[in-house]
Amino acid sequence: MTYCLIMGSSRGLGAAMVEEFLKREDMFIIGFARSDIKDIKNSGQWLATKRYRHIKTDITQSECTEKLKAICSELSGKPLMIIFNAALVKSDSSENKRIIYPIFDEINRIAIGGLRRVLEGVEDHLLNFGGVFVGVSAFSAIAPPVQELRLAYPATKAYLDMALRCLRFAWKAKVKVVTVHLGHLDSLGDGKRYWFVPNYAQTARKITQALGRVNIPNEINYPFLYNLLYRRFFVFVPDRVYYWAISLLTKIIPEQKK
Repeated sequence: MTYCLIMGSSRGLGAAMVEEFLKREDMFIIGFARSDIKDIKNSGQWLATKRYRHIKTDITQSECTEKLKAICSELSGKPLMIIFNAALVKSDSSENKRIIYPIFDEINRIAIGGLRRVLEGVEDHLLNFGGVFVGVSAFSAIAPPVQELRLAYPATKAYLDMALRCLRFAWKAKVKVVTVHLGHLDSLGDGKRYWFVPNYAQTARKITQALGRVNIPNEINYPFLYNLLYRRFFVFVPDRVYYWAISLLTKIIPEQKK
């Protein structure tokens, strides 16, 4: 049995990854979220598999570290897969372009503070017994998002990218460190707004397939062509050209419904 701990398992991409992993009979999932199990869609089906366990916790608090250490103690001797899927996708800029600092702080607490709490909880176990540490990033680490101005979100994604690179070097052969780079996702998943943007289910399927390989890659880029353009082209485009393209795309791509 392979044990996988997923941070942010209650909704969005985290929940979609739970769904995909539970299709494999050899996977046992432990989900971490601030939500109660009864408030999670499809949680009854998850529990019915007898291969899902839910931990209600806030990854920004020290209690999360202690709960992770307790679970690691229960699974002593077994390699673990840890998926750090934690992000607050929210605009931290007001209409007059001033920063909304409480939101800025909240994003940092979840993405940066949460990463610190999770690492402290699992590091000893991973270094002693091995495993895989997966960080779900985005190419907002390279360029600002198209539809609304955010400052903290791309900054925290850039932080995660660099933290994972450093971990890959520090942990070397003892722990496999994987960076997942994602493009824009269709959060509604209805396929009615733009055909070229994958939904959570499609994205989770791609990620779990890659993590199920014998030789897990250091990076998972999805959608591949989208990320290739970001990485090989957009990063070299001068600011004035980039922002012209942003303004054009903003008119073409409809706003996401709240």
